[in-house]
Amino acid sequence: MFFATCVGALLYSNFIKKLDLLAAEEALVTDIDEKNPGTEWERVARLCDFNPKSSKQAKDVSRMRSVLISLKTSPLVH
Repeated sequence: MFFATCVGALLYSNFIKKLDLLAAEEALVTDIDEKNPGTEWERVARLCDFNPKSSKQAKDVSRMRSVLISLKTSPLVH
């Protein structure tokens, strides 16, 4: 009985995780499908981690970070 309860709880936990992932994926697809002009760089910036890393082994991405932030605030005109 204990084993069945543990297995049931594990299956339920996995089911909830899959539902959460599915909801996050649907939100991402909806966000990607929005084709509002001028929001391209905002969507790119949302996918990036702009927190600077203090590790010496991490690559310096400060220049790329500043380019993305500047594109987000004033996008290029086509």
